Amino acid sequence: MFAIKLARMYGSKISYANLKLFFNISLTFYYFYNLILF
Repeated sequence: MFAIKLARMYGSKISYANLKLFFNISLTFYYFYNLILF
């Protein structure tokens, strides 16, 4: 849970939400990228 450690470093709920959103988007993108390739 790298994103949570980063969010604790910044200590802001807004940055935590942004990190969570970014993490979800990159995960989804990675999933579909692999789906298309294989």
